Amino acid sequence: MVGTWEEADGITALSYRLGLGRAVGRVVPMLEAGWTVPTEGERTLSLYPQAWVQLSRLGHVAASLGAELPAVGPEPRHPRLIAFLLWDYADAPLLRGW
Repeated sequence: MVGTWEEADGITALSYRLGLGRAVGRVVPMLEAGWTVPTEGERTLSLYPQAWVQLSRLGHVAASLGAELPAVGPEPRHPRLIAFLLWDYADAPLLRGW
């Protein structure tokens, strides 16, 4: 659960996300659903299909590629591409564990 804080208005919305995924080797395909409940205006529901890939043997470097697909909410609803690269530097240096 995440709250959205606006400087002049205080908390303006709450967001919830729930997901399911299962590891298949180094890849974890997932599907998440996210609800945003604003204090004023329409509620939104989005689906987030994505794939998480473990890039290093140690697992401290990973990448994810997915999309945000708005299902319910104000028009126009446009899908967005989401991607990130993650390095957990507390586990190991970047060039170790490949």
